[in-house]
Order: sequence, then structure tokens, then C-alpha cells
Amino acid sequence: VGDEDCRPDRWTINHIISVWAKSGEDNASERAETFLKFMEKVYEAGDSSLKPDSITFNSVITAYSQSSSNGAAHRADAL
Repeated sequence: VGDEDCRPDRWTINHIISVWAKSGEDNASERAETFLKFMEKVYEAGDSSLKPDSITFNSVITAYSQSSSNGAAHRADAL
């Protein structure tokens, strides 16, 4: 089984980001953004199947809106 057989798709990663956004866990927003950055990196490398969409960005912004960390509002605005 090759790596491409066990690769997450956009739906899967968006779901993971959404779960982090709703989790209330410490650093959930940073963890959600890590998945966004992964998607952007893969997309920029030429794989359009992981292009972040409005669901991706909205979920990460939601995660930051629920965060109490310093600068969360600025990070959400930057997205």
C-alpha cells in the first residue's frame, strides 16, 4: 500500500479542524491553523485536491474566536 492510498482529503482535514475549533482545548486554534498551513503547503506544491476552502478558513477563524490566547483576534483577522 502506497502513501497515496492512505492520504487525507480536504473533507477529512476540514473535519479535524472543525473538531479542534469546537473542542475548547488549550492551543486548539494553533492546532487548527497547523492543519490549514499543511493544506496550503501541499496546495502550493501542486496538489489542488487539498486547496483550503471557505470551510477551512471559517473553521480556523472559529477556533481563534473561542481562544483566550493573546493575539487570537489578530490571527483570526489575518486569515
